[in-house]
Amino acid sequence: VDHTEAFLAAARSRVQHEIARCLARDVSLEDACGHLVDSVTVELEWQIGAVWVPEEDDQALRCVKLRIDRDLAGGPFEAQTRSSRFLRGLGLLGRVWETRAPEWIASVATATNVPRLAAAVQDGVRSGFAFAIHADAKVLAVIEFYASRQRACDEALLGVLGNIVVGVIGAFLGGWLLPQLGVSFGGTVGLFLTAFIGAESSALEAYMRG
Repeated sequence: VDHTEAFLAAARSRVQHEIARCLARDVSLEDACGHLVDSVTVELEWQIGAVWVPEEDDQALRCVKLRIDRDLAGGPFEAQTRSSRFLRGLGLLGRVWETRAPEWIASVATATNVPRLAAAVQDGVRSGFAFAIHADAKVLAVIEFYASRQRACDEALLGVLGNIVVGVIGAFLGGWLLPQLGVSFGGTVGLFLTAFIGAESSALEAYMRG
């Protein structure tokens, strides 16, 4: 893997600009989260990314977006991800939904309360993490990522996602979309986010160096 300064700078810039460009357009909640998944999986080298949103009765999460590497596509982990529902407290997703706090699993094989464990082991899924996008107590979405190699908990990455994604996107999505999730929002968000991301770039660069 190329970890030169040129690569790090280019990758950081692509992630930053993709998120800002997405939010500068009129997008839905699912579209914004989907663009985030695409950017993180490609630029930061996670093999699986998925967006989960609460169902209408707010009793379970369902998957509305799944990006998975070709080598892992079509396996049991993908099938279970597409068909599963997660209650509060159930598995990584349910815990993050319940607590609104990010969580990292360094070793999926040895973790507890992993409903998709057998499928993950079979498909070679090694590590994962998830975080919630929320406005105050209202969780709008939970996003998860998984890797096919074991990755230790990276506080720099969690800090970047916590500060940029949860804080900024969550606040704006809540303000624009909580009344009815079909409402869209546009350019002012992108301009604000571009400036905010610039202030956080050192944290992302620290993650990429790792």
